[in-house]
Amino acid sequence: MRISGVALLMAAGLVATVLGPVPARSADATPPAVEVTPMGPVQPQAAPSQSLYLVRYVIPPHTTLVVHRHEGTQIGLVVSGNLTYSVVRGAVPVFRTGSDSKPVRIDVVTSGQRRVIDPGQWVVETAGDVHSGANLGEVPLVIFTSSLLRKGAPLATPVQP
Repeated sequence: MRISGVALLMAAGLVATVLGPVPARSADATPPAVEVTPMGPVQPQAAPSQSLYLVRYVIPPHTTLVVHRHEGTQIGLVVSGNLTYSVVRGAVPVFRTGSDSKPVRIDVVTSGQRRVIDPGQWVVETAGDVHSGANLGEVPLVIFTSSLLRKGAPLATPVQP
């Protein structure tokens, strides 16, 4: 699938919108940007008023995303690194794959809670969930998300905490 210039600009805009303050390493240092690789949107035949996305995020160490929400459902799988995940409003289940290859719910992060999501674990966020994520570690955090959103909706919408 070829990604249009518009899709890349939208992804760049998302990074600019969703990234929160990042501690500087020195007075002259510019913090590294989140790498966003969007695959989509596509319009599913069974859901013509929705858009489906698959996105790969590489989040540098010591980077915190602003509090935000999604206009639909998003699954976020941690591939490598550790996601420090905070819920401001809502209840977000955390899963891993069980020994029988089926999803196993291992936790629910609720309003005011913070959890570390490890590689191989994923969260399922719905439209009412307001949350944030951070890479507090020393290595890049890689996350794949799959999102089913209202057609025309942004990938993320910043929310005042």
